[in-house]
Amino acid sequence: MKNLRREGFFSDTRRTRSPGAVKRARAYDVHVIFVAPGESAKLNLRYRKKNKPTNVLSFDYGNEGEIIVCPHIVKREARAAGHSVQFQTAWMIIHGLVHLAGVHHESSPRMSHRAEVLEEKVLYELGIGN
Repeated sequence: MKNLRREGFFSDTRRTRSPGAVKRARAYDVHVIFVAPGESAKLNLRYRKKNKPTNVLSFDYGNEGEIIVCPHIVKREARAAGHSVQFQTAWMIIHGLVHLAGVHHESSPRMSHRAEVLEEKVLYELGIGN
């Protein structure tokens, strides 16, 4: 998968009503890695203390980041939500990018709303529909 550059991907974010949505507007390499449920569960336990696989994890390493996606979980969630697997996968990658941009939905209801709005905006601007 092609590396995405944070600066280009989130270029419109600074013009939104959420000026804190992007903490760093510099070039940033992002690697997307697909893993099996077992590997997802190991990472989720190690870094989030949750002993189960998860749809997406993101890791910020300063000048680059990783987005770990578990296709098995994403496919299950897509079916449950009535979404295509392609849409759900794109959404989870965007969700990981939003985390790497410094917007963490679990920190407060306000941040959760910011994350949701930003994800929807990016999906819309990329022309990704369900």
